Amino acid sequence: MKISARTCGVGANGKTLLALVIGSLSTVAMAWDVPTNLREDDDVLMWDSSAPSHNIYEDGMYIATVHGVNRFEPIFDNSAYQVVAHDFGQQFTPASASFLFIDDQDDDETDDEEKLEFEEAELYFELNNTDGDLGIHSVVDGEAWTHLVYEDRNGRPLIDVQLSGAMAKQGLTEFFFESAEPTFDEVSPAEFFSRFPSGVYDFEGTTVDGENIEAEAILSAVLPAPAVVTIGANSPTSHEGCADDPSEDPVVMPDMSGGLQVQWKPVVGNHPEIGESGEVEIELYQFVYEGEEVQLTVDLDPDTTEFTIPAEFVNSGDPGKLEVIVRDSTHNQVGTEACFQVL
Repeated sequence: MKISARTCGVGANGKTLLALVIGSLSTVAMAWDVPTNLREDDDVLMWDSSAPSHNIYEDGMYIATVHGVNRFEPIFDNSAYQVVAHDFGQQFTPASASFLFIDDQDDDETDDEEKLEFEEAELYFELNNTDGDLGIHSVVDGEAWTHLVYEDRNGRPLIDVQLSGAMAKQGLTEFFFESAEPTFDEVSPAEFFSRFPSGVYDFEGTTVDGENIEAEAILSAVLPAPAVVTIGANSPTSHEGCADDPSEDPVVMPDMSGGLQVQWKPVVGNHPEIGESGEVEIELYQFVYEGEEVQLTVDLDPDTTEFTIPAEFVNSGDPGKLEVIVRDSTHNQVGTEACFQVL
């Protein structure tokens, strides 16, 4: 048996994508049947095929080539696998049907043992639709702990926090992080989501009493669509973004009471350009306003699509900035920002 290294067969950009391989197959005569009956046994991927060589793809990415055998290991939980048959680099077949490996092996813990769980465990994406940047956020809350590990959907550690000294004696109960949010010019959405693919992520910790504590969070790449915002009572128009010079931001008019009316269309679907397609259930809208001397943040139910900034917060000639954040049931959130001047 010969198994090539995972680094072999890369393209000019350092990666060989399954889509590129499939795209080149239509012009090649095929002497082999497409591999079938993909299955798993003890973390080993197996399949049926009479070809002498096979390429293995994990989540659409080439990872290895095997010769003379119809098996590959190891494979990882929550990953999708496909196999392409060929004759030592010639006569490639199309890719097999996708096989999603879900490891349902029982934990070593007995069923009678009660597991401690974090009361809150969230992992989600945040998109600033106006500036064009993405980040990943998380919050964990529960019993005091001294050690916390985040694992990706394949069980690989992402974050490992170990308390020490006096803090290890005290413990932490709540933990929040917000990643860097480079613009799309630096990290494209496709590259960003490839770093953090959708799936089940594990949170595993140790309490101050030495007990294990855990939780799971489902990370979804389905993002809600951004809000389309209108500002002002007199012939409002939709507006997004801020000018480099605040004096160039649009002028808006308060209503009869002196307050400033902000409205947005109900969000009912996924983002049309960024992330994956899928159903979206809006959890809430969050309205944020920054004036000259005041900051205001309000959570609104999903049926409320307007907010009036009180008159005492609005002064003629003042510049203002607002953001409408759409949050869905997976906690993913998408923000739309707008700047303006008050008439």
